Amino acid sequence: MRLLLALAYDLFVFVFVLLALPLRLAFRGRPAYLAVDVTRDIPWRSEPRSWWRGRRAARRPASLKTLSDKLELTAKDRRIRGVVFKVEGFEGSGAKLAEIRRMARSLRERGKEVVFYGRAVTTREYALMASGSRVWIAPGGRVDLRGFSASLYVLGQTLERFGIRAQFLRRGSHKTAPELFTDREVSEAQRETVGHILADALETSVEAIAQGRNRPADEVRRLVDEGPYTASRALAVGLIDGVGDSDDLEKALAEGKEKKARLVPITHYQGSSPFRARYKRPLPLPAIGVVRIDGVIKLGESLDAPWAPRAAGSDTVAHALQRAREDRRIKALVLHIDSRGGSSLASELMLKSVKRVAEKKPVVVFVDRVAASGGYMAALGATHFIVAPNAITGSIGVFSGKFELSRLMEMLGVGKAVLRMGANSALESPFEPWSDAERATLDQEIEETYRDFLRAVADGRRMPVEEVEPLAEGRVYTGRRAQALGLADELGGFEDAVRKAAELAKLRKRPQVVAIGIPSRSLRALTGPKATEVFEALRPLEAERVFAHAGWWPRIEPEP
Repeated sequence: MRLLLALAYDLFVFVFVLLALPLRLAFRGRPAYLAVDVTRDIPWRSEPRSWWRGRRAARRPASLKTLSDKLELTAKDRRIRGVVFKVEGFEGSGAKLAEIRRMARSLRERGKEVVFYGRAVTTREYALMASGSRVWIAPGGRVDLRGFSASLYVLGQTLERFGIRAQFLRRGSHKTAPELFTDREVSEAQRETVGHILADALETSVEAIAQGRNRPADEVRRLVDEGPYTASRALAVGLIDGVGDSDDLEKALAEGKEKKARLVPITHYQGSSPFRARYKRPLPLPAIGVVRIDGVIKLGESLDAPWAPRAAGSDTVAHALQRAREDRRIKALVLHIDSRGGSSLASELMLKSVKRVAEKKPVVVFVDRVAASGGYMAALGATHFIVAPNAITGSIGVFSGKFELSRLMEMLGVGKAVLRMGANSALESPFEPWSDAERATLDQEIEETYRDFLRAVADGRRMPVEEVEPLAEGRVYTGRRAQALGLADELGGFEDAVRKAAELAKLRKRPQVVAIGIPSRSLRALTGPKATEVFEALRPLEAERVFAHAGWWPRIEPEP
């Protein structure tokens, strides 16, 4: 049946292209420049579009893979002078910016002009734009080149004033997530952790700007310290090459040969050949599967809604991994992780599922934003670990706790009583603090959970536990540092992970990539469920030992 459908589809495509050929030949002239919007976010590979995420910009490609393929055609097309990237409000990861930077450098090396245009750009966006042949900013625009900062705060004293006592136990001197609720001052451990992240983010940007603008790194650091810049000031110090609106830029690109250079959206460009058609293959080829672990890790089903925190459920992920394991067409798997952690039990279940797949076929983990705590644990069952240079990695530690409200109840005049049937049965009660026996019991459980985590890291990274312990204690690393310390195998992007998976599975150079997933729990945004249902689904985390890196703190401006 598939063979008949594929042949029918191919016949339709052939007839359609043949009929359109005279029209395409009549309008064969190619624009001088292609236009690409680098806004919001661009997926690594094409994904189904959720209705709440809005319509794509007309000049934003469906995926970075699509953009790469089209720019490869552009490099070979003599009619195309170059590419104009419009950068504004990009929300994607630093790894995606690095991939676009790589594409821009490749085009320049092959003789194409690469122009970046923006109106108000951040430090990391400017680090991308610096890789172009020309950089233009709109009149009245801004180059917000000022590095990175983090706003750190703690709420311990504030909660106490309202009669709320945060009780937490943790393993790891740098497992700082509970400090938000327990401490009165920001700890040195938190300052150290965030300081390393900011330093690596700044160093990455400085290197990119120095290379792109051909200026010494020390001079770039000085320019960062003297920022931000208005458009006119940025032009004066050599950060940009021109100031003008889009019409001014098109006139400048024409170089007097015509009134304006012609720009066409990258989505409309099909290459130099007037006859290009894509056909379906009659039989499926061996492929690389992709499974995502995205959001807070929890037991049960995944949750996904536009107005609720994303959550990766252990059952949902396990089903997807089982499909990847049993599908004969899938020869290797890329496990794309973007999670700060969550339930220790769910994380261990995911780890076991990943190991089962790795016993049968190669599994390559890829991290472009964060794989911390439980997210990092899930990655430990893979065959190979690729991480982006500035991705948050590690946070090997554990904590658990509760908010004790007895003083608040007294302040509000609320009568309370806690009835027990078992010495530790009220361990999680918010109406009274832990007893010494309860604290000792919980402390022992957390210690055992932490030791299990250390052993999992030692096994996954093929290191002695004694070598893992100094790297643990809840410490957080950028991908660059994690790779240097042996907590990851390689620095790279998503396509590097695909290539590695194909190499381990001994597939051809450009394998087919297939997303594998089980639908998340249905969350109807207009008719239900209520917000309380979402929080009920996440509520079991309160009673669990937690592998997590603080997702709410610190806030880094702008994000590396």
